[in-house]
Amino acid sequence: EAEGPSPMNPEKTTKFHDVTEFKSDDHRLFTSSVLGEDGKWVVMARGEAKRTK
Repeated sequence: EAEGPSPMNPEKTTKFHDVTEFKSDDHRLFTSSVLGEDGKWVVMARGEAKRTK
């Protein structure tokens, strides 16, 4: 977790949370979330990486 400017209100700060899931040696999932004003985590971005051979 990290804390930085809120995307909803730049005058406030909020917490951010990034997760990398290692599904296999060739497959990873990335999720970036922000803590909303209601106290719930909101996913802002998702990404997927697959290695080709």
